[in-house]
Amino acid sequence: MQLKRTSRPARAVAALLLGVIHLTDWGFELQLVPPASRQSTKEGNNLMSLNFLNSNNTPDLVYRTAPHMESLVFASLDTALHIDQIHEALAAPTWCEFSYLMPTDELERLIFERNNPEEEWLKDDLFSIPSPSGEVDLEQLCPQFYDGDYPHWLQKQQELWLPMDVLKKWGRQDNTMLNGQFWFIEPKYEEDILTELRRRGLKVLKRDDLLFY
Repeated sequence: MQLKRTSRPARAVAALLLGVIHLTDWGFELQLVPPASRQSTKEGNNLMSLNFLNSNNTPDLVYRTAPHMESLVFASLDTALHIDQIHEALAAPTWCEFSYLMPTDELERLIFERNNPEEEWLKDDLFSIPSPSGEVDLEQLCPQFYDGDYPHWLQKQQELWLPMDVLKKWGRQDNTMLNGQFWFIEPKYEEDILTELRRRGLKVLKRDDLLFY
C-alpha cells in the first residue's frame, strides 16, 4: 500500500483515503495501489540533480520547445512540474493510476467542479468514481481537456514569467480560432533570450524532459 504525496501535510490523511479507499454506494472498498502505479520521479530526480540542500542552485525559470510547434515556452519550475504531472495522470489507463498520479488538490478540484456545475444540462450527468481498474472517462470528468483548455496552456501566459520587454523583442502574439491569443517565441532566439535573462540575474534551465507548453 502506498501513500500519495500531497503538497499539504495536513491533507495526508485525506490523500490516503482518496488514493487508497474507493467509495461505493454501500460503503468503502479497500483499493491497493499496484507497484507499477507510482508518481512521477521527475521532481525527486530534479531536486537531487540540483542539490536541493543549496537553494542557490534552484532555477528561477525552466523552458523547453513546445512539442506541437517550434516555439519556446517558459515557466517556473513548480508550474512546469505541476503541468507535467497532470499530463502523466491523463495518460493513465485506470482510475487507480489516474487518482494516484494526479496532484491531490487538482483531483479534488476537478471532481468538485464537475459535480457542482453551473450549466443545468450537466447536472443530469454527474461524474461517478469508477472502480480501481476502470477506465477514466475524461470527457465526463473534464470536458475542457477535449476543448484544448486543460491542462493550462502556458503559452497564453508567458508574461507571468518573462519580462514584457523580452517578450516584445523576441516573441510575438499569434491567434487561434478557438483558444485566443498565445505567445510564439522562435527557437532561433534562444541564446539571445537566455543571455538577457542571465544578465538580469535569473537562473534558467532547459527541461525538455518535462511536458508543459
